[in-house]
Amino acid sequence: MRALLLAALIASPVMAEVAPRPVGPDPRIRSLAYDPDEVFRLDLAMKFITHIRFAPGEAVQSVSVGDSASWQIVRLHRGDVLAIKPLIAGAASNMNVITDRRAYVFELRARWLKAGSRHHAYRVSFTYPQEEAAEARSAALAASRPKDRDYHWAGNAALKPLAVFDDGVKTTFRLPRNAPRPALFAVDANGEEALVNTVQNADGFTADRVSARWTLRYGEQAAAIAHGDALRPIAAPAPRRGAPER
Repeated sequence: MRALLLAALIASPVMAEVAPRPVGPDPRIRSLAYDPDEVFRLDLAMKFITHIRFAPGEAVQSVSVGDSASWQIVRLHRGDVLAIKPLIAGAASNMNVITDRRAYVFELRARWLKAGSRHHAYRVSFTYPQEEAAEARSAALAASRPKDRDYHWAGNAALKPLAVFDDGVKTTFRLPRNAPRPALFAVDANGEEALVNTVQNADGFTADRVSARWTLRYGEQAAAIAHGDALRPIAAPAPRRGAPER
């Protein structure tokens, strides 16, 4: 009999929801580590509102609740925050949230708590350790790649970068402090320019590609950047009216 019970326990799946943990001196401010395969449990207090914060800029697209009559759920205007308030004590249901980046599964429970109780969850924010670890590995890999700095410049002095280099995948432009942030164009073999999206940072910006030639444009100002292999010769680009600014 004991052997049968042990076998049944081993065969049975273990179900456990993940509850938010306090992250600072006030236990009512809590955090959850995102995992796409976890169910997140929220114990919510009657007559109190809990904010759920997703990643900055993450947009909530849909919210589905098994028992929608027991909960008041509002997506705030900023898009990455949900406000949840229980309406019926003892209510329990599930909630699925789909954003433009991820899917979240919650179990909601409603209960009475005294004001000031340390068991309140006034705000629950998500962290993303798996993605942060992947980004750290990617950054370490990028840092380990050799940098090609054989780039040359001509054009308006206000747009002269401090440095330009690529790692075979991305091209980085370092700019002087308080310098204008120009629009970046990749130049093809025919001299045609195509606007390139960039990731801005405190020191300049990075493009997710490489090119033998680039053009920087800021209003009427322009500058050309060329790799040494394409330098036959380099000439400053002509100003162009109505160029986009950054």
